[in-house]
Amino acid sequence: MNRRQQKLLLMLLESKETQLVSKLASRLSCSEKTVRNDLGTIKEYIESETNGELIKKPGLGVYIEVEEYERNRLFQTYSFIDTKKEDVIERQRKVEIAYELLITKAPISIQTLSERYYVNRPIIRKELEDIRIWLKAYELDVHLKQKIGLRIEGDEMARRKAISNLSEVVNDEPLVHSFLKKQFSSYEISLVENELRTLQDKHGISYTDEAYENLLLHTLFTVKRVKQRQIITLRDKDFDRVTSTAEYTWAKEMLKKLEIVFVAHFPQEEIAYLALHFIGGKRRDLREAELEIDPIAKELVERMTELTSLSFHEDDALMEGLRVHLYAALNRITYGLSFTNPMLQDIKHMYPYLFDLLIGIASEFSEKHAINIPEDEVAYLTLHFEAAVERLHSNRGKRKRAVIVCHLGVGMSQLLRSKLERKFASLTILDCISRGDLSSFLKKEELDLVISTVTLDTLQSIPSIVISPLLNIEEESRLEAFIESIDRTKRGSMITTYVKPEFVFVYHEPVHRFKVIEELANALYHSGYVKREYAARALERERTSSTNIGSGISIPHGDPTLIQDSAIAVAVMKEPIEWERENVSLVFLLAVKNDKSEETRALFREISTLSENPLVLKEVVSQTNPQAVIDSLRGTNPSK
Repeated sequence: MNRRQQKLLLMLLESKETQLVSKLASRLSCSEKTVRNDLGTIKEYIESETNGELIKKPGLGVYIEVEEYERNRLFQTYSFIDTKKEDVIERQRKVEIAYELLITKAPISIQTLSERYYVNRPIIRKELEDIRIWLKAYELDVHLKQKIGLRIEGDEMARRKAISNLSEVVNDEPLVHSFLKKQFSSYEISLVENELRTLQDKHGISYTDEAYENLLLHTLFTVKRVKQRQIITLRDKDFDRVTSTAEYTWAKEMLKKLEIVFVAHFPQEEIAYLALHFIGGKRRDLREAELEIDPIAKELVERMTELTSLSFHEDDALMEGLRVHLYAALNRITYGLSFTNPMLQDIKHMYPYLFDLLIGIASEFSEKHAINIPEDEVAYLTLHFEAAVERLHSNRGKRKRAVIVCHLGVGMSQLLRSKLERKFASLTILDCISRGDLSSFLKKEELDLVISTVTLDTLQSIPSIVISPLLNIEEESRLEAFIESIDRTKRGSMITTYVKPEFVFVYHEPVHRFKVIEELANALYHSGYVKREYAARALERERTSSTNIGSGISIPHGDPTLIQDSAIAVAVMKEPIEWERENVSLVFLLAVKNDKSEETRALFREISTLSENPLVLKEVVSQTNPQAVIDSLRGTNPSK
């Protein structure tokens, strides 16, 4: 199928209702005749790839009748395929436009951009508006002058910070890093790399790979901007604070050598600015710094151990990772260095439980140690603790027993087995067998799941999943979700355990997010589940860091000490409301005690899984009465 046909298939999968051909044609910006021709292709595809069919009702329209699991599979598959190439092109274009505006002071017209990228002017205007909103955080503004064009107004420091954080525009760090590196010749990159390595060797310092790459780009842009006569201006107090550091000496030493090869003169402000990035880079060689970092890292680990009942204090790898990260993070905070985490929203989405606990600890540290840890840094700390959780689970030996059914011989079976054992520590692979040997194997062994490269029609009593022998990235994610669903099937839905119909509210008109939080919290208070102050604390927590986890879901909550009995209040928004920079349609106000940490982690995992299931999410939001909302939420549980 071509891209238009894939989009049409997605439209039909989104709704179980009959849809008029005329409306489908309007949404696709094509003729009704084209849609009818495409429906023929889709009909053949549905009948050959599923047990469903495309139903045409004269005068009423068309719809797809198919099993729910197949509808979900097709929707996820074609959502990915349909948008992947288009998204990459759009992200690349937006990055290039933002970069050009930041790097040059010459105006550029919307018409020029439209012709260069072969897209119409409204698309360019929309992307420019996204860029304009992003630039506001750096106190930069896009000015448009009639018959002249666009240009950015703002100082050089702000431009450099924006360039450093260009990945924020599209939330794609690899794409932006590759793009920025292409702005320099291999010769220029080699010259700076040589000086950076010489500097590290001479002074016995060792930066992490990520920090090294960032320093490389910062140095290259320092050279580029100085040659363009665009010089940094530092505040006196920032300049005075950095000139007494060892890093200032290193930056001065390196730039003096680069002056010769690049035929450029680097003023003191540029030396100081580069020194700040040396200070903020993650180092492997901490030694003396450990004396001041260790107490903070240990306190962080102890608090997380208390809150989760997990043995984080026994994980040496966690402590080492925290030392490296906190050294750089605290330097960035101390010197006021601009820092953004391009994975922030993804981390909040994937690991909301750990992220939320760490936000709470960061708030404690702010009061106790006068250290204000921003949520971008908290997100990186979340990854360190998530890795520790994985190690703890792996070491406990609570693994699922699985067998591989492969139809391609011993070599391919063993390759698949080694991949699974390497990537999924939660699995114990008992054997690789053929489909014909499965029945006899099941009589001898107790299994939690079967992983097969072929369809197993007769297998009903044991969960099974079909993957390709090569196990691509998409299948890894599907298998991970499948393993999680097995756990969820056994324990039942954690969300609906805490939700009662009287705590479900359907909003037909848009309201401010703070009002939603207040009304949900007050409902729990009047029923005796939380104390009166819970609403105020939930609002305070929301102002600290948005609880929006993506996919139209938000999970506000207050102080656990104010909870009398665990409960969840739910708000369904018929019109999505603005929640920070995203729209939200489903709100879970969580009031769950921390006394059962495993159940709490399971609850957060279930919410995260719901956010990855667009069809179930759409069904939940479509309901108009409380019990129907609860019934739909049980759809996140495969045992339904």
